[in-house]
Amino acid sequence: MFVRSNMMKWILFALVFFIIYETVVFLLSRTNATEEALHSENDLMASVIPKIPIKVSVYYEALCPDSRNFILHQLVPTYERGPRIVDYELVPYGKAKTEELVPPGNHYKFQCQHGSVECYANKIHSCAARYVSKKTTLLKFVACMINDNMEPEQVAMDCAREHAIDVSPILLCAQGPEGEILLKNYGEMTAALRPKVSFIPTILINGNQYNQARILKNLWSSVCDLFPQNVQPEECHS
Repeated sequence: MFVRSNMMKWILFALVFFIIYETVVFLLSRTNATEEALHSENDLMASVIPKIPIKVSVYYEALCPDSRNFILHQLVPTYERGPRIVDYELVPYGKAKTEELVPPGNHYKFQCQHGSVECYANKIHSCAARYVSKKTTLLKFVACMINDNMEPEQVAMDCAREHAIDVSPILLCAQGPEGEILLKNYGEMTAALRPKVSFIPTILINGNQYNQARILKNLWSSVCDLFPQNVQPEECHS
């Protein structure tokens, strides 16, 4: 009887120990699972929050009315409102065509949608991007020019004077082979876009062409909406 009683105690003790052990293991596994879930959630959040600055690439033409409207009424105010969170890239080529002259040697001829005047204006814009290092000043110069590009050389001189820019290297570039090479390079960038350009201007945000209609109508909101609501930059709420 005594032996049987001791055996029952040991069985009961073993059972209690097993239950406690399994409970501890279960709770530890739940804790680890919760920590892993939190890490996964944090990793996911980090992957969907874009890095600042957001890159806006504008594929445009110097005499295109829609390009003019976008630069003056979307790009300029967006950059002025949030220069910390927005960077921009100008690609003045559009639906032009490039022909290498014979014999080859870095000389090219261009056909532009709005004629030879636009080709020259595109070259000036290309050279300005090369020689005006300050992004704020460059955008002011391009906006000034695109407001009235019909006499691109005179307008370039007037806009350069207005914004304290040395126009000489810009015009020298635009009138020579350097301007041709720059414009040719922009043509190659434009041709490489996928999907291909069907409308000018075409706008890329961080390399993506999604939702062009909305971007053309409200660039600022398109940029801010890239961020989850609870981590939007303070500029988006000002």
